[in-house]
Amino acid sequence: MLTLEQIDTLEAEPLMGPNRLARAMELAGATQLQIEEATGVRQPQVSAIKNGRYAKLPLGTAQRLAAFFGVTSDVLFPARREESAAS
Repeated sequence: MLTLEQIDTLEAEPLMGPNRLARAMELAGATQLQIEEATGVRQPQVSAIKNGRYAKLPLGTAQRLAAFFGVTSDVLFPARREESAAS
C-alpha cells in the first residue's frame, strides 16, 4: 500500500504510458509476485498490464490492483476513466 505522500506523487506525475502500475510498484517497492499473491491477478497478467499490453482491462482486475496500492482504479488507470466517459 502506498502512503499518502506516495499517492500524491503518483497523481502529480505525468502519465508515462497507458497506466501508472509500474510507477506505483516502484513507489511501493512491490514485485509482480507480491501483487499476484495479494490480489489473485496472475504474474504474467500483471506484467502485461504493467507494460501496457492489454486491449481491455476488466474493471474487477483494475479495482483489485488499485486496492493493493490503496488508491482508486481511476488513479492507477486514468485511461479507463476516459474510456468510460466516452461510452
